[in-house]
Amino acid sequence: MKREEPTSNTGDQQTRPAAEQSAVASLLPSHTQHATRNTSPPSSFYRIGLWRLGLLLVRTLPAWLVERFCLAVAELHFRLQPRRREVVVQNLLPALSGNRLEAAKTALRLYRNFALKLVDLWRVEGGVPVRDWLTELHGLEIIRAARQRGHGILFITLHLGNWEHGGLLLANVGIELTVLTLAEPDDELTKLRMASRERWKIQTLIIGQDSFAFLEVIKRLQAGEALAISLDRSEERRVGKECRSRWSPYH
Repeated sequence: MKREEPTSNTGDQQTRPAAEQSAVASLLPSHTQHATRNTSPPSSFYRIGLWRLGLLLVRTLPAWLVERFCLAVAELHFRLQPRRREVVVQNLLPALSGNRLEAAKTALRLYRNFALKLVDLWRVEGGVPVRDWLTELHGLEIIRAARQRGHGILFITLHLGNWEHGGLLLANVGIELTVLTLAEPDDELTKLRMASRERWKIQTLIIGQDSFAFLEVIKRLQAGEALAISLDRSEERRVGKECRSRWSPYH
């Protein structure tokens, strides 16, 4: 169900998952970063005003024009923010045998891919009809078979590609999904994201504010609901671990 990063303007599809995540870390709030988790403030790009501007742009302008604009902003950010750029380069060096030149080139491609992914995400959250999914029919058959057993389903993913497409795909085949996620740095961003999912009949359950959040998750799974969680952040991993240890779809 994961949609690949748009690559029509990058010319390279050889991006590794860990590397993609490092590019996201340089632009998103500091709680998603690894190398600078305790020292970096949230990115100035990740705030409600700019997010609403992005939603407005994708509703009023052609997608190709918004993509070109975001690519230009991404390249400026890459060149004018050396500290955040260095986070990405350092994360890439182990995967590229310490080749700093190659790491810098790959980092720029990641910035560009992430810019295109943002346009894609804004289109989903802005209510623009989306049917551009990369999936296999065999995968859908597995999901339907799991659903027919009458037990709850826990979908596990990472923050790679446009993860919101998974919820849209499930809604399209008649499966109501609840997304387990952390609160955003801004309450207005949290409300906006919840509202955008509700437009597609996807519910949101905020975790991380209650150490016993996994109990609500298990309760929903036992009731036969379909839930989804990304396990690349510590609090999400904790809830996922508790669910695995206390709930089985075969019970």
